[in-house]
Amino acid sequence: MSVSRIEQSSFGDPWSLKSFLRTLESDIFDFFVCEDESGEAVGYIIGCAVMPECEIANIAVDPAKRRMGIGRFLLESYIELMESRGADTFFLEVRRSNIPAIALYTSLRFKPSGIRKKYYKNPVEDALLMTRRTER
Repeated sequence: MSVSRIEQSSFGDPWSLKSFLRTLESDIFDFFVCEDESGEAVGYIIGCAVMPECEIANIAVDPAKRRMGIGRFLLESYIELMESRGADTFFLEVRRSNIPAIALYTSLRFKPSGIRKKYYKNPVEDALLMTRRTER
């Protein structure tokens, strides 16, 4: 499955191909793809680092491959890499109704830190802002 197809199948208001291309061309975004043994994309993470802070801009896993630890692997790997570069604060937004994602983020020491009203479209929903601070 391509990254674009994962995006389309994961979100009601998915990023456009143009948005992905702009991200790839940018110096401040990191874009990592996880592939299976056959080289097919099974998940990806996009982060934006302005040290010492990092935003998880987008993370998604192929719906057929969810609940297999791929999202955790992507997020843990990104956090570890960014911490090695000096990051100490990570934040992200998640739909308030996305209980599995909130559980994952909470297990990785993200904590609720705010609400963004009507942040998501299709359907309209508030976003829960979550933040993780590195303990050093």
